[in-house]
Amino acid sequence: MNNQYLAEYSNTFGNHSISALLGYEKYRYTYKYLSASNDHLYNPFISELNNAANTPQSRPESYVDEYMSQGIFSRLQYDYEEKYFVSASFRRDASSVFHKDHRWGNFGSVGAAWLITKEPFMQSLTWLNSLKLKASWGKQGNDALLNPTTEKNVNIMLIKTFIHLHIATETIH
Repeated sequence: MNNQYLAEYSNTFGNHSISALLGYEKYRYTYKYLSASNDHLYNPFISELNNAANTPQSRPESYVDEYMSQGIFSRLQYDYEEKYFVSASFRRDASSVFHKDHRWGNFGSVGAAWLITKEPFMQSLTWLNSLKLKASWGKQGNDALLNPTTEKNVNIMLIKTFIHLHIATETIH
């Protein structure tokens, strides 16, 4: 089950535009597994477990896999003349993967951009539609590092780069 609650605001004042986003997210996953088998069936057309002789080959097994994460997040964006851009974001996330004393992490980012093709000196270049210079810095978390053999984590692990893994590992300590 995934719940998201979002609040957004945006406004333009002359050449200045601002937008803000505030949100809360909660994700809960529960997987219940129950299996049993037996052999030496009295009647092969009845699939009930008590239809089998009491043999040591009886193989019941079960488990429950639970996972939960929740977090709050925010983002602020500003631009001047749709040419100069600044943004900042912050997240505070928790994951059931970690011990309760180290469950929460803080992750932020900042960025700036310049849409160079909006400058008057670029207007004569008809062969160039869009040229943007961007710079950003951020910190992210990853709770899929602790058990890389589970199916939900294998796909995530395959697409992560060394840099992302290094940043995420630093946040675990």
